[in-house]
Amino acid sequence: MDKVEVKWTNDEQNTIHYHFQKGWGWDDLDNAFKAAWTLMDTVNHKVDVILDFTASTMSVPGGALTHGRRIFSNKPHSNLRMTVLVGNRFISQLTEMARNFLPKGMDQWDLRFAASVEQAHGMIKERIAKESEGSSS
Repeated sequence: MDKVEVKWTNDEQNTIHYHFQKGWGWDDLDNAFKAAWTLMDTVNHKVDVILDFTASTMSVPGGALTHGRRIFSNKPHSNLRMTVLVGNRFISQLTEMARNFLPKGMDQWDLRFAASVEQAHGMIKERIAKESEGSSS
């Protein structure tokens, strides 16, 4: 059984939530990416993604840098707007470490950090509102 659940968070299908369970591995993440990609293929608008590590006890499987290079060297889906990682300070530090070690691949990803799922949703709403203001002027 995959230990990363992937689903839409709303009827508008503009946010995908990855919910990481304790003991997740890289195969689980690869399967989750495939599932999310399939979901994004079904819509014709921008989609935001929340990677929720709050239930995973904040542990990351071995080989994080190797897998990070592999993941972030790929182009994101054309419908992907922003990715928000949710977790504690460890996840934030891991994100910053990835930025330092993977600067080229990270340029094509709009990657942010939030302390809670609620904060992540707020960041997404704020981003959408700013883009709506920009397109209406």
